[in-house]
Amino acid sequence: MKKIYILALIISCFSIDFMSSQEDVICSAPDARIYFSSADNIPEVSTNSDGTVTLTSSDENLTDIFNNYVIYDFYRTYPDSSSDFFSKIYTIIFETKDLIEDLLFNVSSEDYEFFEGEFYDLSLPIRNPIDASTITALDNKTFELIAYQNVFDGCDGDCGFIQLSGDDNLLIEFNYDETQDLILAESITETPCGNDFAFALAGGNPQGFTNTDNQLQLWQAENLSATMVNFNDPCYHLEFTINNILDIGCNDTYNYGNITLNVDANLEEGEMSLRRLNAIFGFDVLLFTEADLSVEEKPMKNLFFFEQEGNPYLQISNLNEQTELQIFDLSGRVCLEQQKFQNNKIDVSHLESGLYLINTVGMNNQQKIVKFLKK
Repeated sequence: MKKIYILALIISCFSIDFMSSQEDVICSAPDARIYFSSADNIPEVSTNSDGTVTLTSSDENLTDIFNNYVIYDFYRTYPDSSSDFFSKIYTIIFETKDLIEDLLFNVSSEDYEFFEGEFYDLSLPIRNPIDASTITALDNKTFELIAYQNVFDGCDGDCGFIQLSGDDNLLIEFNYDETQDLILAESITETPCGNDFAFALAGGNPQGFTNTDNQLQLWQAENLSATMVNFNDPCYHLEFTINNILDIGCNDTYNYGNITLNVDANLEEGEMSLRRLNAIFGFDVLLFTEADLSVEEKPMKNLFFFEQEGNPYLQISNLNEQTELQIFDLSGRVCLEQQKFQNNKIDVSHLESGLYLINTVGMNNQQKIVKFLKK
C-alpha cells in the first residue's frame, strides 16, 4: 500500500464531530485497519453468542491466526466509498495486540497491510520493553486524577491545567505483570460520566518515534460497554480527554501516538502525568497524585488472570487469602471451584479449549467476573 494512499486516507477521513448529540465515550478494545490486496481473502464474519465474532478467510493461515484470539468486530471501514482501494480496508476490533504481532510475523506483506487509526503503518517491532523507571513509577500504586490540560495551536497562552473538584477525581490502580511485560491499569472509582475501565499497557510503539523513553501504548482490553453521553453534559469534555489520552476513547483521530509518562522535577513529590499528542498541533495531559489507600479500600478489580503458552496453570495477580474462585463454561456449568491457591495459580489443563467465565469473590463479598479464553 503506497504512502500516498495513507496520506489521502488522513486527509479524507479526519474529522471530529464535537457537536454530535449523543455518543459513546469508551471504546476500550484495541483496533487496527487491514488492507486486503485481494478481495477473495476478505473473511466472512460469524457472530457468536458471547459477543465475539469468528472470521473465516479463504486464506487458511489467516483463519488459523484469527481463531487464536478474541475478536469483537470486523467491518468495512469506509462502507460508502466506491473506490476499489478503500473498499478493501477493514476495521478489526480485538482483545490484544498480540494478534497484530502474529499477523505481521506470519502473513505476507504483499497480500495484507496493517495500520493503526488513520495515521500509522504497522510493521515489526510494534512495542518496546517497558522502561524500568516506568515500572518503578507505576507498579502497585494507585493515582488520583487532580487536573488536566489541553494544549493546542491558537490557545494564546490560555492552556494551563484545569483543577478538578472532588466529584470528578478518578482513582486508577496500576500493577506490573512481569511475565507479559505489561502495566495493568484499572479504574477503582467511576469516571466523571459514570463509567469504569480495565486495560493493559505495553511499551511504546517505536515506529516513527526517535525517543520512546517512558512511553506506553494500549495493548489489551475487553470490549467494555459505556453509558451514552450528550455533548452538553458537564462531564463530557473531561471524559473525552481522559479516554482519548488513555487510548480507550471512541475517536481515534483526535489523540494519536504513544502515551508519555512524566515524573520529573517540575512536578510535586508523588505526582505523575500522562501526555498524548492531539490533532490540533498540540497535546493533552492528565495530572495525577499518588493516593494512599489501605488494603480494605481496594476492591476486587485489581485481580488479573493470564495464561502462558505451554503452561498448564492460570496465573492470578494480586490474589489474597480470602479469594474464592469458580470457572463456568458458557452453558453455566461449574467446571472448577477453588479456595486455596499455591503460588497464585490454578491448574486448568483439564479444561477444553474455548471461552469460560471466571467468577471471583473476595473480602466484603466484593465480586469480579471476567472472560477467559483457554487455548
